[in-house]
Amino acid sequence: MRIRTVFGCWIGLAFLLAAAGSAPAAQGGSEDYAWLNGKWSGIIRDGGNLEMNLKVVSGNHIEGSGSVPGRGGRHQGTRYTLTGTVVEKKVLLELDNDNPTARGTGTVRLQLELTDGKLTGTQGKDNQVSFSKVQ
Repeated sequence: MRIRTVFGCWIGLAFLLAAAGSAPAAQGGSEDYAWLNGKWSGIIRDGGNLEMNLKVVSGNHIEGSGSVPGRGGRHQGTRYTLTGTVVEKKVLLELDNDNPTARGTGTVRLQLELTDGKLTGTQGKDNQVSFSKVQ
């Protein structure tokens, strides 16, 4: 009787492992864009230091968060929700202000390209920005 119970447990475990192995894996970002994952930091148009946490989550789709610390006084700092895409070495990001009353309103757009290990490009139409990878 005991051998039958142990044998049944092993068969059940084997079945569960086989089922788990055949289940589709959660879709992650393309390995080609793993270089973008992590923390990036740089100065934006208003002079604040934007720190971004980026992750390629599905193919070439980017999600993340960002923040610009406050300067004291009335300036509380700004938090952003980030979305975007990456194609080869070009990165397009949209930063939506989580607290529009803190500083500015609307969406900030960054058009960047990986050059010499940095993300460089423009904020808006013609404001030059550059971000270095921190982690």
